[in-house]
Amino acid sequence: MSSREEKDFTIRKLNLILEPPAGQLRIASDNTGNFTTMLFDAVARIFPSTLLSTGGDEVNLNCYGTDMKTQNDLHGRSIEQALSSFVMKTHETLRSHGKTPLVKEGEWVLLISQDRNLTLSIVD
Repeated sequence: MSSREEKDFTIRKLNLILEPPAGQLRIASDNTGNFTTMLFDAVARIFPSTLLSTGGDEVNLNCYGTDMKTQNDLHGRSIEQALSSFVMKTHETLRSHGKTPLVKEGEWVLLISQDRNLTLSIVD
């Protein structure tokens, strides 16, 4: 394989890794939302901490435009609306257990309290 072929192969492989179902959750899918809320429900019952990270800091919004399953599941919503619904659903599950959901992005942590007040903090 030439170096050009290796580079093209690596790019194709990387693109596959970033797309659903390999690297991104299908956030517009009801099945994904239901599974994720069941997962966070179980995790919230196990761990005593009042803070729980839901991830979401590595969302690749571009991959959803080419994923036909996601496009079909949007039902007229934008991907941003689907992401918002997905995050709110998982965070409501955590709040029902008295947890404060947080999302880390780089060096920032976004804390979303019971009353939906947002707090940004810098973490080391």
